[in-house]
Amino acid sequence: MRSYLAAPVVSRSGKVIGGLFFGHPDIDVFTERSESIVAGIAAQAAIAIDNAQVYQAAQKEIEQMAQAEEALRRSEDKFRRQAEELERQLIASGRLVSVGEITASMAHEFNNPLGIILGFAEEVRSELPPGDHNHRALLIIEEETRRCQKIIQELLQFTRPTGPEPAWTNIRETVEKSLTLVANHLYKQKIDLHTAFDVEFPQIYIDAKQLEQVLVNLYLNAIAAMPSGGNLWVNTKIDSPIDDAPTGVIEVKDSGSGIEPHDLPKIFEPFFTAKKRTGLGLGLSVCERIVKNHGGRIEAASQPGEGTQVTVHLPVERKAAMIDPG
Repeated sequence: MRSYLAAPVVSRSGKVIGGLFFGHPDIDVFTERSESIVAGIAAQAAIAIDNAQVYQAAQKEIEQMAQAEEALRRSEDKFRRQAEELERQLIASGRLVSVGEITASMAHEFNNPLGIILGFAEEVRSELPPGDHNHRALLIIEEETRRCQKIIQELLQFTRPTGPEPAWTNIRETVEKSLTLVANHLYKQKIDLHTAFDVEFPQIYIDAKQLEQVLVNLYLNAIAAMPSGGNLWVNTKIDSPIDDAPTGVIEVKDSGSGIEPHDLPKIFEPFFTAKKRTGLGLGLSVCERIVKNHGGRIEAASQPGEGTQVTVHLPVERKAAMIDPG
């Protein structure tokens, strides 16, 4: 190369961002016109590069704005869900306050006449032979009276719970005792019981009566889900230690109708019930509160048509922190 021509590529800000270089084997090839043309090309190149950089910066800014908008939308959705949850909790709290006030005033008024009705029905029935038509009618009166008493007791227990009275408890004995309470229900509905007890399951520091209440509630829910018969599994085992704190596990599983996915997250909420005609929806809520008061947790898994499993986790090898529900 014996002739050279160069022109700088200068941005709008005056910064040199590149250059155009030309060479030729002959001497004095490039003229002033050549210089002018190359300078024009360099200026056009600078404009193109500037525009490309502006475009890239604009694209990046648009992407950042889109990301910020998406983050804002997610935050808005999160806060909206939190607001809805708080609203539901507030409504539930208001309902609980109302129920507490109502039940406190009506419990005495209802329990006394119900006890009198039950006493007279039992007395009259005891004087009739079992084959008498009125004997059956009086049995129904007694059953329905007891059911009314149970509803009032459930409401009172939920609105004014007592603190736990813990002691070192043999879980297998407690589970077996709770199963005897529903043995007749299992027999009547042709439900086969399957049990598996971990022989190494240690004693747990809990209120045995409250645990029985939890288990019986779970059994009755399982039985209600199998009106045409089925299988009930009750298992105990030691869960793998988490943070050096093993937990005792009680599993109650049925082969019943299951729970719809949209209902499953709500089953521990007060007053929610998947039974459209029966129940107050307090049973599982009471169960959850009892388990939490013992430092444990309760969870459920279910598939419609395939049954439900409720798992109770309780702390072992130490005294669980007893929480007085007040």
